[in-house]
Amino acid sequence: MANMPATSYAADMSREWPSLGIGVHLTLTQGKPLLPIRDTYLLTDENGNFLDPGEQARNLIWSQTKMSQIEKEFSVQIQKIIELGIQPTHLDSHHHIARMPLVNRVLGKLAKKFRIPGARAEGQWYWCMAGARLSDRVLCVYKNAKYCHKIFLHRFNNYQLRVCYGLLLPDRKIEPSYFIPCDKNRKQQFIRLLENLPYGVSEITLHPRRPQMHFEDSSSNIIDPDSSLATDNDIVITLERLNIKTISFAALR
Repeated sequence: MANMPATSYAADMSREWPSLGIGVHLTLTQGKPLLPIRDTYLLTDENGNFLDPGEQARNLIWSQTKMSQIEKEFSVQIQKIIELGIQPTHLDSHHHIARMPLVNRVLGKLAKKFRIPGARAEGQWYWCMAGARLSDRVLCVYKNAKYCHKIFLHRFNNYQLRVCYGLLLPDRKIEPSYFIPCDKNRKQQFIRLLENLPYGVSEITLHPRRPQMHFEDSSSNIIDPDSSLATDNDIVITLERLNIKTISFAALR
């Protein structure tokens, strides 16, 4: 995220991992724009902060003027990351604001402009373990039906990014809590997910962080075990046992 206090820190850390694929986490929902208020007044509140996720989503249903402001702000955010010495491998958005078709179009357009080859897949849906009980399968169908409008929108956005803008995306996006049945032990849940992973390229969402860092933004207050989960020895052994190859966005073809 180009407008956060940890941006320069993250850029410095990235130099220790030259093979890591790093994306620009475009934001319209947290912090202040990089552009002055006269160029972003349709996207911000009276204090010059971006609108919160729900309000911004309602704000961005459609408007050519807003689209122009988004394009200018996103361009500056991408340019700042490039100036910090990072060549982005992909784009995505904070709080999934790119699920809004207007924002998704801007993301695709700027990916071509800045020659960024990939994008993270938007959206996810519930799925079942092989041989799951009937009750679990029914629950899975119910949850997906409940959110079918969002699933359709996400798939449409992914299709647009692939077909209209030629971007490389994973085949699917997967989050451990969307795997049914859900095990309260997060590590066991993750292992079962890996054991049932479909063929292809899957993006698995984790949020590792440095617990000793205390930047003044909401992401620094995330309390979850993803940092330890991502490097857990049992997870590493499971990946090797299942012959699952871990890649970065730079390896997408």
